[in-house]
Amino acid sequence: MKRVIRHSLTFLFLGSFVFAVYSFFHPSLMYKLVVYFFAKDSYIYQMMNYSWDKQGHFIYMGISAFMFNYLLKAKKVRILGYSVLLANLLLIIGTSLEEIRQYFIPSRNFELLDLLAGTAGILIFGFLGARLYRFLSK
Repeated sequence: MKRVIRHSLTFLFLGSFVFAVYSFFHPSLMYKLVVYFFAKDSYIYQMMNYSWDKQGHFIYMGISAFMFNYLLKAKKVRILGYSVLLANLLLIIGTSLEEIRQYFIPSRNFELLDLLAGTAGILIFGFLGARLYRFLSK
């Protein structure tokens, strides 16, 4: 059973990674998927236009942190005397750099709330991914 879960998480992580790389170079992919699944006149679509951005940052970065922590076997590093999950640290640095990069692109904008939502998802789901790894590796 543990082997099945491990292989499933590996497959999900690789799929998520490929999707992330593709959507980085083609950012309208997520929008096209939303339009495809929800008609423009539906209530869900209208609500997603207003609030999906922050929730998307939280969920997407959270899922990435969950799988990344599991695949890195909940590896920890010491920073300034604190023990920190390596995957969380790498994802927070990457998310911060991405948001800062958006400040310098005219068609994009830096939003601190995007950064906070992504960081919250990383910390919460990353912790859960590390706990799952520890539980399954016993």
